[in-house]
Amino acid sequence: FFSLLKLFPFSFGIDEGLKLRYLGAAFENLFQDDMIGKELYYVFKLVRPTVKVDWNTVKNPNNISKIF
Repeated sequence: FFSLLKLFPFSFGIDEGLKLRYLGAAFENLFQDDMIGKELYYVFKLVRPTVKVDWNTVKNPNNISKIF
């Protein structure tokens, strides 16, 4: 599990209550406080994409940066 976190330093995990359960190393370095156990909405601002998300948009490699 921890070797997987090393591969994805900007990863995070949430539980069914949308509370953070783990953070990758890059996120741990960004935050001064311990964010484990905090609600996802407290730590991150979630925004809907402004582009239409459908299969054609996702499968076109030129559009990937617009989605993610």
